[in-house]
Amino acid sequence: MSSDFILAGDIGGTKTHLAIFSKKAGVDKPVADEKYQSAQFRSLDEVISKFLDTAKCKPRCAVFAVAGPVVCGKAKITNLPWFLDEKKLKKKFSFSTIRLINDLVGIAASVPFLKQSDMQTINKGKVCKKGTIAVVAPGTGLGISYLFWNGGKFIAHPSEGGHAGFSPENRLQSGLFRYLLSKNGAVSCENVCSGPGIRNIYEYLKTIDYAKDPKEISSAIETAIDPSPVITQSALKSSNAALSVKTIETFISILGKIAGNIALTFFAIGGLYLSGGIPKIVLPFLKEKGFMESFMGKGPISTILSKIPVKVIIHTNPALIGSVRMIMDA
Repeated sequence: MSSDFILAGDIGGTKTHLAIFSKKAGVDKPVADEKYQSAQFRSLDEVISKFLDTAKCKPRCAVFAVAGPVVCGKAKITNLPWFLDEKKLKKKFSFSTIRLINDLVGIAASVPFLKQSDMQTINKGKVCKKGTIAVVAPGTGLGISYLFWNGGKFIAHPSEGGHAGFSPENRLQSGLFRYLLSKNGAVSCENVCSGPGIRNIYEYLKTIDYAKDPKEISSAIETAIDPSPVITQSALKSSNAALSVKTIETFISILGKIAGNIALTFFAIGGLYLSGGIPKIVLPFLKEKGFMESFMGKGPISTILSKIPVKVIIHTNPALIGSVRMIMDA
């Protein structure tokens, strides 16, 4: 085993991405890199064993960014029967150092090291170099995290703010709130600002006959196992898909509202970064005025929000990069 090598993983309910990095080569050149379908394995242990069997080096340090909260070194992966424990993994694979972190912590930790080509700008703003940075990541769920300057470097922290209660801000959102409340008994931000949230918005707008899509589009949405990507692509590709377009416009407005709330909560004058699977897909909608109008729609404090840089992370795996940097810089 070598202390020069770090095993890093981005562990999700669908895919598990493992890579080995050298401290000398840095995060841009992994020594080994593989992706696996998570459901094909009974545990993370099996994936790690398979990966290390083919790797040419045996790392002593490991860090895993997981889709789910990490409490006292333990985690349950969302949508998988995988239970992770730092102590057990450390013993089984003889790691000298191991960390389990929430995947949004990994994404946040990557922000100071991202290149300009890894981001798209929504609002240029004015960066406060040592100001707090916030990350909002709608995807399968709604992830939130933040970075604060400790006097020497930025430190990433987890949050489960995506599960906070949703508060509507206009008549349409109020109707959506009541619709979901009648179905679920509670409405979180994640219920309206995520992949499933897109489906929820679409179903509500369809229920109230707000607009219609062409028959072939509505049929494709109705028969899809996961209708959210179909709704999104319909909105992007067809101006005639009025229902899909309104769905994404409503989603963007809600995302702007939530992002603005998070920016105020953490006073994110270092920047607000959008990540996750959805923002980079709906970039054309994000660059329209609706997002920033919702983001800044906070009354007297709107002037401060207008100066906060807002960017979309388009890097393919920021969680992996951030995780490795956390170990390298420890």
